[in-house]
Amino acid sequence: MKKLLFLLTMGVLSSLQILAQSFCRTPSVINFDTRHLIRQRSTEFTPATFALRVFFHVIRESNGTGGQSLENVQAAFEILNNDFNPHHIFFLWDGTIDYINNSALYNLPDESVFQLNSHYNGIDIYLYSDDPLGFGVASGVGSGTAFIVGGSFFKIPYPSYVTSHVVSHEMGHVLALFHTHHGTSVGERDEMTCAELVDGSNSAECGDFVTDTPADPNLNFDVSSVTYQWLGSGQDENGDDYNPDTRLIMSYTDIRCMSYFSEGQGERMRQAISVLPHLQSAQVSIQGPTIPCTSDVYNVGNLPNGFSVSWSWKNNSTIPITQNSPSTNQCTIANSNKAYIKNTLVATISKNNTVITSVEKEIDTGANFYGTYEQEAAVLGVGATVPACPPTAFHSGDTIVLSKGSHITLKSPKFVGANISRSGSLSGIWFHQDSIIDVYVQAQLPSGYTNSISSLPFPHSMTFTGTYPNNCEVFRFKLNLTDVIPLLPLSMQVTPSGTGYNITLQRSSPEEIAEADSEDNSLYNISDWNLTIVHSLSGKTVFDNRVAGVQKHVNTAGWMPGVYVVRAQIGDEVLTQKIFVAQ
Repeated sequence: MKKLLFLLTMGVLSSLQILAQSFCRTPSVINFDTRHLIRQRSTEFTPATFALRVFFHVIRESNGTGGQSLENVQAAFEILNNDFNPHHIFFLWDGTIDYINNSALYNLPDESVFQLNSHYNGIDIYLYSDDPLGFGVASGVGSGTAFIVGGSFFKIPYPSYVTSHVVSHEMGHVLALFHTHHGTSVGERDEMTCAELVDGSNSAECGDFVTDTPADPNLNFDVSSVTYQWLGSGQDENGDDYNPDTRLIMSYTDIRCMSYFSEGQGERMRQAISVLPHLQSAQVSIQGPTIPCTSDVYNVGNLPNGFSVSWSWKNNSTIPITQNSPSTNQCTIANSNKAYIKNTLVATISKNNTVITSVEKEIDTGANFYGTYEQEAAVLGVGATVPACPPTAFHSGDTIVLSKGSHITLKSPKFVGANISRSGSLSGIWFHQDSIIDVYVQAQLPSGYTNSISSLPFPHSMTFTGTYPNNCEVFRFKLNLTDVIPLLPLSMQVTPSGTGYNITLQRSSPEEIAEADSEDNSLYNISDWNLTIVHSLSGKTVFDNRVAGVQKHVNTAGWMPGVYVVRAQIGDEVLTQKIFVAQ
């Protein structure tokens, strides 16, 4: 194992030249394909915000002298939160410092320090003094929960690494970020890497595997701390000039230029926290059952001393939450009536009456429910056809949109043994037997209609609720029935408007509509459709409602930044489009 401190006998100039090539000694070679591992989206609830516990260790001489001051440790902690909080990652620390008095380690830093006083439930940060030349090393890229930082930057005025963004650089490695020049710089290539192209065409599979960080050949610290300009030059294999971002924390820029992580790097880190077991163990998260039964207790696991917690539902609910019950920072949820719950429990974490962050847990009494639905095609005898809907998966809490006037079949092994009731529309007959629910909805057209379809005169929605005699699982889903709409081409336009977006549906082309019989425009009109908008990272639904008319304005003010998927559905016709919500 290489030692991290340069031998001063090499001469100051020689040391500085070597250091200019690399200040971070985190190994770039990985034992597993981190790229694909963190791309595996968890099928479980993924919270919008993560909180991680950290532990600080300060290395000193055996007699207790030297090492970093409390003020510098506090500054390092503040830098971490300032850099990561914009990406919904928060760090919690109890304010205590573990002092390791060992002159051998103090004078010759080594990764063996990772074995001293380490924790399974947090990220261990080992800080050395500012005396030696600067260095940093993490226990792997997405494969460990510890890192070292110490020394000073080699350029005048020799700023301390401990009180710089270098602490965030090493934390980035812990959270599965590579250097921005990974795979592109000759010194950071292996059999699993490839050089990223300037045009970004291979950025998902090469370089640092983050698509919004420009190709970086290795800045090698050749950056102006005044203008932030890279003073070097170079071209990729296509002959395109490199134009790297000199302010990215994961680059080898002048540390005085380090400023931020990109949106893509933030997404990668959140995905890593959600799927890597050792990072899951470091989380400060809500502990308790997904399905509350009668009366259940919830607490924030791994919460450091000195913090307080208040509890709430993210969405309105009549289910009561008893604060600080049965103990401080705990809560009790009573569900003695076995009500259907699909909500999010929020624990707001504070210190000294100041809110630090919040963590969430999905509470879903239908969490284990799954099934499929399908609809037979039918001809109504007036030139309109109810389209067939092939078997399609659905889960508890979903809204299913189908056409009126045909036989609908819902299948699920969770129907077996359940007591199922229906509310809402009474037009139609339904039967439940074993794992199948059959629904027959007859379309009765008003007299006189011979060549057009109009709104049918009965309610559109019915809700099915299922309970089990001996447990607390409750499922519920809604069946929304639309008017029969002929299968004409359907298009969706999404355009920015004010503080949100206008979402417009249109059936057929303007030319076809102009040619249509003016008394038969109902064939082309859209009067009722379902609009769903989902945050692509967390999978959370932020909008899900029926829409009357052809257009809906959605106000995105207050939404967390990121990519959202817009989904419009009429019968079995579905259109999707992505939108981006900025900070």
